Amino acid sequence: MLSTSISFDAYTQQQYPQLTRDGHYYHFPNHPIVVHYLPIPLQSIPLLEQTKHQELVLEYRKKGLHLIHLWEDVWKNKPSIVQSRLNAITGQFTRIHARETKVVKINKPELDAFLNQHHLMGATGGKYKLGLAWNKELVAVASFGKECPVHRKGKVYNSVELIRFCNKVGHTVTGGMSKLIASLVQQVHPDDIMTSVDLDWSNGKAYERLGFELSAIMPQQEVWVHTATMHRYLPHRLPKELQHAQMPEDIDCVRIFNSGNLKYILPL
Repeated sequence: MLSTSISFDAYTQQQYPQLTRDGHYYHFPNHPIVVHYLPIPLQSIPLLEQTKHQELVLEYRKKGLHLIHLWEDVWKNKPSIVQSRLNAITGQFTRIHARETKVVKINKPELDAFLNQHHLMGATGGKYKLGLAWNKELVAVASFGKECPVHRKGKVYNSVELIRFCNKVGHTVTGGMSKLIASLVQQVHPDDIMTSVDLDWSNGKAYERLGFELSAIMPQQEVWVHTATMHRYLPHRLPKELQHAQMPEDIDCVRIFNSGNLKYILPL
């Protein structure tokens, strides 16, 4: 595992010596990828600036560039996962073909353990929990919500949400997401699959190649980061000592905003 003490700048110099840097913007050679490294600010981001990061991602997207917003707390808390994500984007990974894997049902402890080890956002819930086994080892997982009637364009659709999809660190299962979705569809027979894509990390193009259609651009989300521990909290999940403070800044917390999400629908 990568040491949490190494700076992102030092890491990129070691791993990508041909990379060019412009301030906090890191341009990857031979790839249309730019990483925007964002130190946690000393003071909360003003409400008037909450749309800035989403606007940047969408601006780069129009130019055919993939802009990643990498926050300091994410790098310091999960460097090995960040490293794996960047390696996957730049083609440095162990490839496994989905046809070599077997779909298996997994339980919540298995799902949580895999996501906490291999996904930037960690564990989540879900009614349907599926994995891909390769040589008896779990190499990818997906979590789906329960069927839900959704009113759209004057019709009612039986929709299921893809909550998480995750490959094992350092690996990519080619066709893995499609295989897990196909297995879910065989079980549940929904009208469509809905998912939300984190704009801090994805421009959505990979989902569009799988047939997902962009449905909406969701607004930025407020997040509070403890400047000492680099732990982040959603506003409604602030610990009690922070909730009772007049302002979270009084206990070394600052407010940041992510880039929001792209909402996608896969018609079936």
